[in-house]
Amino acid sequence: MTVYVDDSRISATVGRIRGRWSHLFADTESELHEFAAAIGLRRSWFQGGAKHGRLWHYDVTDSLRQKAIRAGAHSVTWRESVGIMRARDGLPPLRSVPVPSAEPGTAGQLPLFADQ
Repeated sequence: MTVYVDDSRISATVGRIRGRWSHLFADTESELHEFAAAIGLRRSWFQGGAKHGRLWHYDVTDSLRQKAIRAGAHSVTWRESVGIMRARDGLPPLRSVPVPSAEPGTAGQLPLFADQ
């Protein structure tokens, strides 16, 4: 079983919980649900289906992220998580996308992340 947890740590309030949230995901949905149940996550917290498409996961707070790591989840960066999920789902890796340039007949490159 390979389960991952990223280091996104996105600040958000979900219901009454304000915290920093990361993503718990795995190579297969069955592995993910089994692992999530083992660390106390409810199945209803699963982020999948039409809204999330192929990038299915559970959102976890910092404390649950640490619990997942202690239980055997592999800690990855948020950049690595995108690549792992896309590869898992048979999608090509993300790259810079061409954008129109100010000069006719040329194209620039828009980086996917601000620090590229």
